[in-house]
Amino acid sequence: MNPQSPYYNSVQSPYSNIIPRIKGVNESPKKSTTKVSREGRVGHCSLCGNEGHNIRRCPSESEADRSKRKRLNEEARMQARVAAQVEGVSSTAPQASQLQFDA
Repeated sequence: MNPQSPYYNSVQSPYSNIIPRIKGVNESPKKSTTKVSREGRVGHCSLCGNEGHNIRRCPSESEADRSKRKRLNEEARMQARVAAQVEGVSSTAPQASQLQFDA
């Protein structure tokens, strides 16, 4: 509605008078709104399982293994990109070779 309209303030939202439901005795109370911080937690490496570093800085991984992992990740990323492009092209419109005309 237009804010300059004379009826702007007279229209009330349909959700303005909703009263929150009172929970029963057996139901759980309201959820906590406080968040738990990550302070004091120690990260673990997903490659070797040791704490204090992650997979990017793992000292037990050799340079050959690291380059192989990067190459495989890049190949998987390229395959996903090509699959998304092929899917995007085929979903937009049928190609001329896909159309069938009955004469």
